[in-house]
Amino acid sequence: MANIYIADARLTPDTVITGRSFILSVEIKDKVFAILDSSGRYLMTQDNKAIEKNPRK
Repeated sequence: MANIYIADARLTPDTVITGRSFILSVEIKDKVFAILDSSGRYLMTQDNKAIEKNPRK
């Protein structure tokens, strides 16, 4: 399993016709891992989403 995720996807042309060519373009980014607290549990937001650390650029 790769540590990446698809950040954006585009289909060209917008309407795909059976039997015709089309282009699927994706933007791939590194996966950012969630932050754990001292007990090993994920830090969560109020809407129950894991808090992730931002990669250094």
